[in-house]
Amino acid sequence: MFLAKKMDDASIRNNMRKARESLGISQSEMALRLEMSLTAYHKLENGPTRIMNEHVVKFASIAGMSLDELVNGYEPIDSVEAGLDEVRVNYENTLKNLNDNYIKEVETRQRRASANRPETDLPLRENGAEIGLLLFGISQSLLYLQNVLTIYS
Repeated sequence: MFLAKKMDDASIRNNMRKARESLGISQSEMALRLEMSLTAYHKLENGPTRIMNEHVVKFASIAGMSLDELVNGYEPIDSVEAGLDEVRVNYENTLKNLNDNYIKEVETRQRRASANRPETDLPLRENGAEIGLLLFGISQSLLYLQNVLTIYS
C-alpha cells in the first residue's frame, strides 16, 4: 500500500532550496532569473509568500528539471515496466555479486583446506549453506519478477 506524501508549500520550498543549492546558484541570482526582487524570492523560498504555479513552473524550467521532480522531490518512473526493469537489474547485479563472492570464498577455503587445515571445512559447509539458501531465494525472486514483467508487458 502506498501512502501519498502530502505536498505543501514547505515541501516545495525545501525542494526549491535544494535544487538551487545543487546548481550553485545564490538566492539573488535565482531572483534575477525569475525576474523578481531578492526580497520577494527570499520570501518565496523561506517565508510567508504562498507558492504560485507560475513560480514553480518557471523555477523548474530555470533549474532544468521537470515540474514533477520539483514538486515531489524526485522524478517519478514513466511506467510499471520501467520500475520493474530497474528492480530486475538490481536483483541480477546482487545475484552476480553474491555468486562471485561465494566462488571466491569457496576457492579461498579450499586452498586453506588443502594446506592441511581441516578446521576450515566446517565453516565452509555452514557458510556455503547460508549463501546457497540466499542465492536460491534471490533466484526465486528473479523468477517471480520475470513473471510479473511478462504480465505487464
